[in-house]
Amino acid sequence: MRETVSLYGKGEFSQGSVFSGLETSAGNPCMGIIITARCDLEHRKLNKIVCLPVYRFVDWMTLYGDDDIFEKSKSDVIQQLDALLVKYGLSYESFRVFKSDEVIRILTEKKIKKTDQDKIEQFSNFL
Repeated sequence: MRETVSLYGKGEFSQGSVFSGLETSAGNPCMGIIITARCDLEHRKLNKIVCLPVYRFVDWMTLYGDDDIFEKSKSDVIQQLDALLVKYGLSYESFRVFKSDEVIRILTEKKIKKTDQDKIEQFSNFL
């Protein structure tokens, strides 16, 4: 949430008003929706208006989305890798501690399925 200091007049803004030019923490202007309570605005109880930034999708993806999507994908891969390693008496924790080369060496000694080994190597490359 972003706060903007403003000298607003009675009736100029209300809760839910949309405006452009809100400066974000990244320094890019975007749209904003006022979320300060109507009664506080009407009775001029505050000298700050609280608003919610509204980004264009492409801007949000550039600023925040890529990291969110990567973290979600990473979490999914870790779950899949853990499930695969459990089949062979290991876990993602062992993968994290001993690193992929050691885990793959141990699994090779256990003569795991080629398809499982390929999956583990793909997961390892992603992580």
